[in-house]
Amino acid sequence: MTATQKKFPLGSYISKLLLRMVIGVLSLAFFLLIAAQVALWAGVGWLHTREGEGWLNEQLAAATAGTGYTVTLGAVGSAAPGGVHLGSFLLTDATGPAIAATDVTVGVDLPTLMTHRLALSFAARELTVHHAPASTESNTAATPVAWPDKRLASIALDKINIRRLVLDEAVTGMAIDTAVKGALEAKPQGDDIQLNLALALVAKDETLPKKINLSGALLTKENVFSLEAAAITGGFYRIGGTGHAGLADKAPMHFDLTVESDKLPGNGGALQGTVTLDGTTDKLTTKAAGTLRHVAQDVGDVKFTAEVIGDGGHLSIATAYQQKPLTASADISYVSDLLQLKNFNIKSADMSAAGRVDVVLKNGAQSIHATLGKLKAGEVSIDGVEADVKIGKPYIVSLKVRSAKKGNIDASGTIGVDDAALPVNINIKADRIAPFRRGSDVRGTFSGNLVLKGNRRQYAATGTITTDRIDIAIPERINADIAKLNIVTAKQKQEAAPDFMKSVKLDINLIAKNKIFVLGRGLDAEFGGTLAVTGTPAEPLFNGTFKSLRGRYEEFGKRFDISRAQLNFRGTVPPSPYLDVLAVTTTDGMTAEIALTGSVDALAINLTSIPAYPQDEVLSRLLFGKNMSKISPFQAIQVANTLRKLAGHGGGGPEPLAILRKAVGVDDLSVESDGKGATTVGAGKYITDKVYLQAQSGSEGKGGAAKVKIDITPHVKAESKIGQDSGAGGSILWQWDY
Repeated sequence: MTATQKKFPLGSYISKLLLRMVIGVLSLAFFLLIAAQVALWAGVGWLHTREGEGWLNEQLAAATAGTGYTVTLGAVGSAAPGGVHLGSFLLTDATGPAIAATDVTVGVDLPTLMTHRLALSFAARELTVHHAPASTESNTAATPVAWPDKRLASIALDKINIRRLVLDEAVTGMAIDTAVKGALEAKPQGDDIQLNLALALVAKDETLPKKINLSGALLTKENVFSLEAAAITGGFYRIGGTGHAGLADKAPMHFDLTVESDKLPGNGGALQGTVTLDGTTDKLTTKAAGTLRHVAQDVGDVKFTAEVIGDGGHLSIATAYQQKPLTASADISYVSDLLQLKNFNIKSADMSAAGRVDVVLKNGAQSIHATLGKLKAGEVSIDGVEADVKIGKPYIVSLKVRSAKKGNIDASGTIGVDDAALPVNINIKADRIAPFRRGSDVRGTFSGNLVLKGNRRQYAATGTITTDRIDIAIPERINADIAKLNIVTAKQKQEAAPDFMKSVKLDINLIAKNKIFVLGRGLDAEFGGTLAVTGTPAEPLFNGTFKSLRGRYEEFGKRFDISRAQLNFRGTVPPSPYLDVLAVTTTDGMTAEIALTGSVDALAINLTSIPAYPQDEVLSRLLFGKNMSKISPFQAIQVANTLRKLAGHGGGGPEPLAILRKAVGVDDLSVESDGKGATTVGAGKYITDKVYLQAQSGSEGKGGAAKVKIDITPHVKAESKIGQDSGAGGSILWQWDY
């Protein structure tokens, strides 16, 4: 080696050579990508020319020949990098436009081809599917699926971005409008193709899923899609499941799904159930079973089962209301968008109903019509109920209740079911309804017009109710032998009521001009007046006074003149109403006064006199016209028994005059005798609300008379009287209450 020779580093040479090779390969690849992109742009640019558009239309026509489809593209252009842009896309079949899209971009990720992966992207401003494309092919066997190229390790639609996806009702049974983002990937796995789909949806309708994740496989030899796992999440529900379906027409399928919800819309209840689909598309059997919890107050867990085969099936429900078993069942029919629940029956220990329910399922549930032939709840028996609901925003509802004995109710208005505030605006018209019957003490009918309005925070019921007739019976005997009382305080009653009943504020005027009849314990009187009804339906408050229009008090075989008679309402019923009656009679130089005070169920009777005597002395003079020192022992026992009766510990049984009055059909009936044994019978009846006819006849055909009273205005009344002796008279009365 000479002094000018240098040592040659072999390792450095090899590393530089490898570096140049890598740079060369990358440069070549980059050049090929640029060339491919330039070629793509050039090709797309050529397609935008007249010759290119003609060639493209010829290729599309050839590709769709014999399929019944027509494809129309508009404004073809390039989209960087490696993409094609379409101004519009339209697929038409024999029935018309099937799929339409605007502002469509399809991209290809060219660098990933070097890794044997085809990555695509799809974006559209709007994609509308009017109906599933109808092919003209008549064969029922689907073309077997095969992997397009063995050199490809995967095909992925990495980026799906549809700003607005519209599926018409003909596609899914209800119109869907949403935005979609997601990805789809397919990989070969032996002879099969593994699929994974992930979508995210953004829509105002909370019934639509927010996320869809599906994984499965196309079994190419069997021509079957196998669903290995499904996870569909909505705003208030979760759906999971597995199954399989053949790809040929009328091929068998089977899916097992689970459905869960922790908070259902509206009532906030929970759902846990299963759904099984089995059969073919033309004859599918659907079975569902599950449990609904926390549906409403006093309602237990609702367990349901349903089976639908083709267009018909059966539904069964079992639950409990107020800890009493309740069952319901119906036959299901679904034909031409109409879901019918026929032979609908609901039964419990104290309630039953039967009828049918029709639901129009066009673009989702559109309307509901329910008809019940008979409904019984406790003592209430209703001949017929009709309910109509038109589903929208808000729901439009109407309700008709018919009962020959309990009157009629008509209600109509709107309910914002989809609104979290649950706004309500309903008009209610009642005609001769009998809303209450507290044993045999109070009964009667009402008519009126009410408006229920407001939202979940506060509802208000306002309007006017008029009484047709109210009968209040005063118990002749107070039972003092009750061993144990089930005492329910006003607070407990309020807490036990359903939430809705506690959220309605009442502001109602109850008008009773007349026909408030109070009978019992010697009192037979008619009242009239007005009440203000406030509070809530769970705890209504009644305030006001009914004053006596006519009446009498009979006791100890004598008739007392009513000096004062009022029914005072001061809050809840019971204990309201409170009686305040003062009756007066004069006998044997003594003026006797009987005061009836207190509630109807706990009436107090107090006997006083002028001049003042003890009660037993007053009774002795009233009953026998003698003081206590001159009556017999038997008469003394009668006085003692009468005192017990005044204290509410004696008597009992129905009033004979009340039974006779009801049988004859009059509003008032009286029988009186004077000191000479002469008897007078009187009867009265309302001809109209403002005209009262009263007739009177004495014994031996003497003393007959007829009287007519007419209410001209609330303060002016006319009265006419005709006697048996041809005597007649008339008068005009003017009155004002201070």
